[in-house]
Amino acid sequence: MVKLGLKETDQVFMIIHVVIAIVLLGIMLMTIRTTNITTERIGFRRHTRLPLIVMTIVMVLLMLIDNVLPNFVQVFHHPATILAVTLTAVMAGVFEELSCRGLLFSGLLAFSQNSRHPFISSAIWSSLIFGCLHLFNIISEGQGVEVTVQQVFYAAVIGVFFAAIRVAANGLLIPIILHSMIDFTPNITSVSSSVMDWTSLLIVFIPILVVALWGLWAEERVLK
Repeated sequence: MVKLGLKETDQVFMIIHVVIAIVLLGIMLMTIRTTNITTERIGFRRHTRLPLIVMTIVMVLLMLIDNVLPNFVQVFHHPATILAVTLTAVMAGVFEELSCRGLLFSGLLAFSQNSRHPFISSAIWSSLIFGCLHLFNIISEGQGVEVTVQQVFYAAVIGVFFAAIRVAANGLLIPIILHSMIDFTPNITSVSSSVMDWTSLLIVFIPILVVALWGLWAEERVLK
């Protein structure tokens, strides 16, 4: 294996992620022929202007809370792991956004066009599935149950938020970039063992969920 600063098993998983991401993109382009949600640009309309501004502020605050900038600095202070962290973060962003906000969200949206809130329902279901995928960390990584449940919770919330961004941007590029930036941490390949305080977790992520649902609701109003 090429020396990337990763264990050989991690390199294998990275290669698998690359292959799966390419396959997912191919399936998506063959089935729905686009990564766009609609042919009509949503943008800063009367109904979406305020929600999108608030979503932008929330995204900035989330990155501050998640120490995105300090993480970037810390990674670049260790040149031996820059390539490994970059590849892992980018492939996580590409793979998870293509699979969950791309193929899964678009598929659910196609089946819920006649529902009252197609964006909201598709975002919630695809994000719940995205969150539950983290349960495999218990088996594959030997991660603790409580910390994994917390991952499921905040991953699902972030999934709804990224779905709102995906609809607003009418594409996957911005969600992929934001996802990769959040994952760009020195310990991206290590198992999480620290359990967070549930009160703090809820205080941070419930408002994010509310803002995301507000954004999706506003986006639905534009297209009605």
